Amino acid sequence: MYEFFKKYAWFLLAGPIGAIITRLRTKGMKQSAFFVLIIISSFVGLCVGVLMTNFFDFSEEVVFIFCSISGMLATEILDELKESVEYFSEWVRKILNIK
Repeated sequence: MYEFFKKYAWFLLAGPIGAIITRLRTKGMKQSAFFVLIIISSFVGLCVGVLMTNFFDFSEEVVFIFCSISGMLATEILDELKESVEYFSEWVRKILNIK
């Protein structure tokens, strides 16, 4: 676990940078919503960073840019993922005739 954080800790910080930019652009965001956004963007930034580093083999500079952008779009990414899971769930229910 230590090696994992040693290798990918910077990606945990790149995501919240995007969340801070989102906070600066959004007027009237509550502190609690910002705290949740920091946590979500940290997780999404880590996921994007690990994916870009291991799967696509991009350089660290490019990966940090993607992590920050994903931190800015973390809530939108998760909302789209939620919609996709709900759509897939409905599709499976129709196939299996489950109400």
